Amino acid sequence: MLTDFISRQSTTPTPVRVGVVTYDTQNVSALDVPATSTGFSGSRHDGGAFISAGMVPDCSVVTWTGSSTATQQTSLITAVRAISWGSTSSPIATPLAETVFNVGQFFTGGDALWKTAFTAGSSNIWLKTGFTAPTGANKPLCVACQVSAIVLITDGEPYGDNNLPQKFRDNKIQCPRTPSTAPDPCGTDQGNATPNLLDDVTNYLATTDLAVDDVTKPETIGIQDVVTFVIGMGLKVPLLDNAAKYGRPPRPCARTTRRICRTR
Repeated sequence: MLTDFISRQSTTPTPVRVGVVTYDTQNVSALDVPATSTGFSGSRHDGGAFISAGMVPDCSVVTWTGSSTATQQTSLITAVRAISWGSTSSPIATPLAETVFNVGQFFTGGDALWKTAFTAGSSNIWLKTGFTAPTGANKPLCVACQVSAIVLITDGEPYGDNNLPQKFRDNKIQCPRTPSTAPDPCGTDQGNATPNLLDDVTNYLATTDLAVDDVTKPETIGIQDVVTFVIGMGLKVPLLDNAAKYGRPPRPCARTTRRICRTR
Protein backbone atom coordinates (compact mmCIF):
# COMPACT_ATOMS: atom_id res chain seq x y z
CA MET A 1 0.00 0.00 0.00
CA LEU A 2 2.61 2.57 1.07
CA THR A 3 5.12 1.74 -1.65
CA ASP A 4 2.36 1.92 -4.27
CA PHE A 5 1.36 5.35 -2.94
CA ILE A 6 4.95 6.61 -3.12
CA SER A 7 5.36 5.19 -6.63
CA ARG A 8 2.23 6.94 -7.88
CA GLN A 9 3.46 10.37 -6.83
CA SER A 10 5.36 10.62 -10.10
CA THR A 11 2.17 10.23 -12.16
CA THR A 12 -0.63 11.66 -10.03
CA PRO A 13 -1.83 15.19 -10.96
CA THR A 14 -1.80 16.14 -7.26
CA PRO A 15 1.50 14.90 -5.79
CA VAL A 16 2.33 15.42 -2.12
CA ARG A 17 5.48 15.45 -0.03
CA VAL A 18 6.05 12.29 1.99
CA GLY A 19 7.92 11.35 5.15
CA VAL A 20 7.86 7.84 6.63
CA VAL A 21 8.03 6.84 10.29
CA THR A 22 7.85 3.37 11.81
CA TYR A 23 8.31 2.01 15.34
CA ASP A 24 11.63 2.23 17.14
CA THR A 25 13.06 -1.28 16.79
CA GLN A 26 14.32 -1.09 20.39
CA ASN A 27 11.04 0.04 21.92
CA VAL A 28 10.43 -3.24 23.77
CA SER A 29 12.90 -1.86 26.31
CA ALA A 30 10.36 0.87 27.12
CA LEU A 31 7.02 -0.90 27.56
CA ASP A 32 6.30 0.71 30.93
CA VAL A 33 4.82 4.12 31.73
CA PRO A 34 7.09 5.86 34.25
CA ALA A 35 6.42 9.13 36.06
CA THR A 36 6.01 12.14 33.79
CA SER A 37 9.30 13.53 35.10
CA THR A 38 11.09 10.75 33.19
CA GLY A 39 9.82 11.52 29.70
CA PHE A 40 11.98 9.93 27.01
CA SER A 41 15.22 10.59 28.88
CA GLY A 42 18.04 8.17 29.54
CA SER A 43 18.26 4.98 27.50
CA ARG A 44 14.54 4.75 26.71
CA HIS A 45 13.37 4.00 23.17
CA ASP A 46 9.71 5.02 23.36
CA GLY A 47 7.70 5.53 20.21
CA GLY A 48 8.93 5.69 16.65
CA ALA A 49 11.88 6.17 14.33
CA PHE A 50 12.24 7.96 11.01
CA ILE A 51 12.74 5.91 7.85
CA SER A 52 13.00 8.86 5.48
CA ALA A 53 15.48 11.71 5.78
CA GLY A 54 12.84 14.31 6.54
CA MET A 55 10.34 15.00 3.76
CA VAL A 56 10.54 13.98 0.09
CA PRO A 57 10.76 15.86 -2.22
CA ASP A 58 12.31 19.19 -1.25
CA CYS A 59 10.18 22.24 -0.46
CA SER A 60 10.82 23.88 -3.84
CA VAL A 61 9.87 20.77 -5.86
CA VAL A 62 6.28 20.52 -7.11
CA THR A 63 6.50 17.25 -9.08
CA TRP A 64 8.23 13.90 -8.64
CA THR A 65 9.43 13.70 -12.25
CA GLY A 66 12.91 15.24 -11.93
CA SER A 67 15.93 12.94 -11.83
CA SER A 68 16.99 13.85 -8.28
CA THR A 69 13.45 13.36 -6.96
CA ALA A 70 13.19 10.04 -8.79
CA THR A 71 16.34 8.94 -6.97
CA GLN A 72 14.84 10.01 -3.65
CA GLN A 73 11.66 8.12 -4.53
CA THR A 74 13.56 4.91 -5.26
CA SER A 75 15.59 5.23 -2.06
CA LEU A 76 12.44 5.82 0.00
CA ILE A 77 10.68 2.77 -1.46
CA THR A 78 13.76 0.65 -0.74
CA ALA A 79 13.83 1.92 2.85
CA VAL A 80 10.14 1.15 3.36
CA ARG A 81 10.59 -2.39 2.06
CA ALA A 82 13.43 -2.88 4.52
CA ILE A 83 11.32 -1.96 7.57
CA SER A 84 11.57 -4.60 10.29
CA TRP A 85 8.32 -5.64 11.96
CA GLY A 86 10.11 -7.77 14.52
CA SER A 87 9.96 -11.50 15.12
CA THR A 88 9.10 -13.92 17.89
CA SER A 89 12.66 -13.75 19.17
CA SER A 90 13.03 -9.99 18.60
CA PRO A 91 9.60 -8.43 19.01
CA ILE A 92 8.69 -4.78 18.43
CA ALA A 93 6.01 -2.98 20.41
CA THR A 94 3.18 -0.92 18.86
CA PRO A 95 3.25 2.44 20.66
CA LEU A 96 0.75 4.26 18.44
CA ALA A 97 0.21 7.35 20.60
CA GLU A 98 3.90 7.80 21.39
CA THR A 99 4.87 7.55 17.72
CA VAL A 100 2.26 10.10 16.61
CA PHE A 101 3.46 12.33 19.45
CA ASN A 102 7.01 12.01 18.07
CA VAL A 103 5.76 13.10 14.65
CA GLY A 104 4.13 16.10 16.30
CA GLN A 105 7.60 17.13 17.48
CA PHE A 106 8.79 16.95 13.88
CA PHE A 107 5.94 19.19 12.71
CA THR A 108 6.88 21.91 15.19
CA GLY A 109 9.67 22.73 12.77
CA GLY A 110 12.19 23.26 15.53
CA ASP A 111 11.25 21.68 18.90
CA ALA A 112 10.37 25.00 20.56
CA LEU A 113 6.84 23.99 21.58
CA TRP A 114 7.86 20.49 22.70
CA LYS A 115 10.41 22.03 25.12
CA THR A 116 7.87 24.19 26.95
CA ALA A 117 4.33 22.86 26.48
CA PHE A 118 4.58 19.83 28.76
CA THR A 119 6.85 20.91 31.62
CA ALA A 120 6.96 23.76 34.11
CA GLY A 121 10.03 25.25 32.42
CA SER A 122 12.06 24.58 29.32
CA SER A 123 13.06 20.92 29.14
CA ASN A 124 14.21 18.34 26.59
CA ILE A 125 12.68 15.29 28.30
CA TRP A 126 9.88 14.92 25.74
CA LEU A 127 12.10 15.29 22.70
CA LYS A 128 12.81 12.09 20.74
CA THR A 129 16.15 11.74 19.00
CA GLY A 130 15.66 11.77 15.24
CA PHE A 131 12.48 13.86 15.26
CA THR A 132 14.03 17.31 15.42
CA ALA A 133 13.04 18.84 12.09
CA PRO A 134 15.83 19.40 9.57
CA THR A 135 16.42 22.99 8.47
CA GLY A 136 17.18 22.24 4.83
CA ALA A 137 14.80 21.78 1.92
CA ASN A 138 13.62 18.47 3.43
CA LYS A 139 12.08 20.29 6.42
CA PRO A 140 8.40 19.62 7.24
CA LEU A 141 7.14 23.20 6.96
CA CYS A 142 7.54 24.96 3.63
CA VAL A 143 4.93 27.72 3.71
CA ALA A 144 2.79 29.51 6.26
CA CYS A 145 -0.48 27.81 7.18
CA GLN A 146 0.26 24.74 5.09
CA VAL A 147 -1.96 21.67 5.17
CA SER A 148 -0.09 18.87 6.97
CA ALA A 149 -1.34 15.35 7.61
CA ILE A 150 -0.43 12.08 9.27
CA VAL A 151 -1.71 8.84 7.80
CA LEU A 152 -1.49 6.21 10.53
CA ILE A 153 -1.53 2.64 9.23
CA THR A 154 -1.70 -0.19 11.76
CA ASP A 155 -2.76 -3.80 12.08
CA GLY A 156 -2.34 -3.86 15.85
CA GLU A 157 -3.67 -2.14 18.94
CA PRO A 158 -1.41 -0.26 21.38
CA TYR A 159 1.23 -2.33 23.12
CA GLY A 160 3.92 -0.65 25.21
CA ASP A 161 2.31 2.75 24.67
CA ASN A 162 1.16 5.86 26.55
CA ASN A 163 4.38 7.21 28.08
CA LEU A 164 3.28 10.77 27.43
CA PRO A 165 3.05 14.13 29.23
CA GLN A 166 0.36 14.67 31.87
CA LYS A 167 -1.68 16.75 29.39
CA PHE A 168 -2.45 13.49 27.58
CA ARG A 169 -2.59 11.21 30.63
CA ASP A 170 -5.55 13.29 31.83
CA ASN A 171 -7.38 11.33 29.08
CA LYS A 172 -9.98 13.99 28.35
CA ILE A 173 -10.77 12.58 24.89
CA GLN A 174 -12.63 9.31 25.34
CA CYS A 175 -14.64 6.98 23.15
CA PRO A 176 -18.43 7.37 23.19
CA ARG A 177 -20.45 4.90 25.27
CA THR A 178 -23.79 4.45 26.99
CA PRO A 179 -24.08 5.00 29.88
CA SER A 180 -21.38 7.62 30.18
CA THR A 181 -20.17 6.00 33.41
CA ALA A 182 -19.23 2.78 31.60
CA PRO A 183 -15.53 2.00 31.05
CA ASP A 184 -13.90 3.91 28.19
CA PRO A 185 -14.25 1.73 25.05
CA CYS A 186 -10.92 3.16 23.84
CA GLY A 187 -9.48 0.49 26.10
CA THR A 188 -6.13 0.00 27.76
CA ASP A 189 -2.67 -0.89 26.55
CA GLN A 190 -2.15 -4.61 26.02
CA GLY A 191 1.22 -4.48 27.74
CA ASN A 192 1.03 -1.99 30.61
CA ALA A 193 -2.76 -1.65 31.11
CA THR A 194 -2.71 2.18 31.00
CA PRO A 195 -5.56 4.05 29.26
CA ASN A 196 -5.02 4.36 25.51
CA LEU A 197 -4.25 7.96 24.58
CA LEU A 198 -3.95 7.98 20.78
CA ASP A 199 -7.10 10.07 20.37
CA ASP A 200 -5.83 12.61 22.90
CA VAL A 201 -2.64 13.02 20.87
CA THR A 202 -4.37 13.36 17.49
CA ASN A 203 -6.74 15.93 18.98
CA TYR A 204 -3.84 17.96 20.34
CA LEU A 205 -2.09 18.01 16.97
CA ALA A 206 -5.34 19.06 15.27
CA THR A 207 -6.17 21.91 17.64
CA THR A 208 -2.74 23.36 18.41
CA ASP A 209 -0.50 25.76 16.49
CA LEU A 210 2.59 23.55 16.58
CA ALA A 211 5.09 26.03 15.15
CA VAL A 212 6.07 28.99 17.31
CA ASP A 213 5.93 32.10 15.12
CA ASP A 214 9.42 33.23 14.11
CA VAL A 215 9.75 36.21 11.75
CA THR A 216 13.03 34.77 10.46
CA LYS A 217 11.14 31.63 9.38
CA PRO A 218 8.10 32.71 7.31
CA GLU A 219 6.79 29.13 7.22
CA THR A 220 6.09 29.25 10.97
CA ILE A 221 3.67 32.17 10.71
CA GLY A 222 -0.04 31.45 11.17
CA ILE A 223 -1.55 28.12 12.18
CA GLN A 224 0.50 24.96 11.62
CA ASP A 225 -1.70 22.09 12.78
CA VAL A 226 -1.94 18.48 11.63
CA VAL A 227 -4.90 16.35 10.56
CA THR A 228 -4.66 12.61 11.24
CA PHE A 229 -6.15 9.89 9.06
CA VAL A 230 -6.25 6.32 10.41
CA ILE A 231 -6.21 3.07 8.43
CA GLY A 232 -6.77 -0.17 10.34
CA MET A 233 -5.50 -3.18 8.40
CA GLY A 234 -7.99 -5.91 9.32
CA LEU A 235 -8.62 -3.98 12.52
CA LYS A 236 -11.62 -1.90 13.56
CA VAL A 237 -11.69 -0.74 17.17
CA PRO A 238 -13.22 2.33 18.86
CA LEU A 239 -9.80 3.84 19.59
CA LEU A 240 -8.87 4.17 15.92
CA ASP A 241 -12.27 5.62 15.01
CA ASN A 242 -11.97 8.17 17.82
CA ALA A 243 -8.42 9.07 16.87
CA ALA A 244 -9.58 9.89 13.35
CA LYS A 245 -12.67 11.73 14.60
CA TYR A 246 -10.74 14.00 16.95
CA GLY A 247 -7.74 14.30 14.65
CA ARG A 248 -9.53 16.81 12.42
CA PRO A 249 -8.72 20.52 12.87
CA PRO A 250 -11.61 22.86 13.72
CA ARG A 251 -13.28 25.16 11.22
CA PRO A 252 -12.87 22.95 8.16
CA CYS A 253 -14.59 25.65 6.10
CA ALA A 254 -11.34 27.59 6.33
CA ARG A 255 -9.54 24.86 4.39
CA THR A 256 -9.75 25.08 0.63
CA THR A 257 -7.46 23.91 -2.15
CA ARG A 258 -5.51 27.05 -1.35
CA ARG A 259 -5.78 27.23 2.40
CA ILE A 260 -6.92 30.45 4.02
CA CYS A 261 -4.19 31.45 6.46
CA ARG A 262 -5.60 32.14 9.91
CA THR A 263 -4.57 32.59 13.53
CA ARG A 264 -6.12 31.40 16.75
